[in-house]
Amino acid sequence: MSSGLIASVIGLILAAAISAYGWANTEAGQQVATHFDADGQPDGWGSRFEAFGVMPLVLVGLSVLLAVLPRIDPRRTGIARAMKAYNIVWILVVAVLVGVHFMATRAIVNGESGGLEPRFIVGGLGYGVVADIASGSGWRRCSLHSKLMLAGTAVLIPVSVIGFAALEWNNPGTLGGLDSTGDRLWVAWFQGVTTRTAGFNTTDIGAIHDSTALMFIVLMVIGGGSTSTAGGIKVTTAIVLILATIAFFRRRRSLTAFGRSIGLDQVFKVMALTTTAILFLTFGTFALLLGHDGDFLDAVFEVASAFGTVGLSRGTTGELNETGRIVIMVIMFFGRVGPLTLGFFLATRVGARVRYPEGQVYLG
Repeated sequence: MSSGLIASVIGLILAAAISAYGWANTEAGQQVATHFDADGQPDGWGSRFEAFGVMPLVLVGLSVLLAVLPRIDPRRTGIARAMKAYNIVWILVVAVLVGVHFMATRAIVNGESGGLEPRFIVGGLGYGVVADIASGSGWRRCSLHSKLMLAGTAVLIPVSVIGFAALEWNNPGTLGGLDSTGDRLWVAWFQGVTTRTAGFNTTDIGAIHDSTALMFIVLMVIGGGSTSTAGGIKVTTAIVLILATIAFFRRRRSLTAFGRSIGLDQVFKVMALTTTAILFLTFGTFALLLGHDGDFLDAVFEVASAFGTVGLSRGTTGELNETGRIVIMVIMFFGRVGPLTLGFFLATRVGARVRYPEGQVYLG
């Protein structure tokens, strides 16, 4: 039995115990809190099964999937060669889900929740980065991916928080309607942290300025980290794209970051992922507008939110017809699965059998 499967068994036992605890501390037929606002107060309700029964079922399904994947791997030996890393990711996934289930159950029983922002940040980093941090090996021994993710997150969070505060400070529909400076800063912090990942809103998203909406669209398209709980094209993709642009203007033939080089094949993957995402967002917006002739910015916002699996909305979702809802669902699925699947596809190397002479193409 693999270590990942052992972790799943232990995780299921713990999840069942946590669910039993929650079940025993709530009454039959009682509607329990299943969603909490920025202040930690419940604002969504559901049945006891929704609160305590769903997560164990998710763990069962995920464990079966992770156990079967190595057997149905098209390359047969791809996962087998990296089984140690595969099991580490498996264990981390189970640990995160059990931890989330425990915190959610405790919040439901106690009637309030708090301190969500660090969890959003960790969830958006990705399991590989969390594993590097948990190993305690220090910054120098972290992988290039982890360094890029941590650096990118350290830039994006202040940019989003400060940008939101600066753009919405005097907007009476958002921050301007709050009484104290402390409340405005708190809402700006929470909204800036969650825009790329969890998608909770602490203010009326429909009332934000168009400039703020455009900033949110960019953040949602970027998303979080690879192998994280967030969608989007991923932070590292955006960073490598920027590094490639800088290298072009400096007339360099190679990319480097933190003392490591980034191969040309990685740049090709970034270009393919970004181009695919842009095309998908464009066609998704066009398809949405075919059945919903509304505000263009709102439509783009909905599509970007679905692609980043964020969940923020400017009020358009409830106005969509059946076709529009199907479009949003397809975009959400692609945003969560598509870029990662495409990445695995692009990882397969096929050697060229014929080499052609180089030609000149005029660009720009």
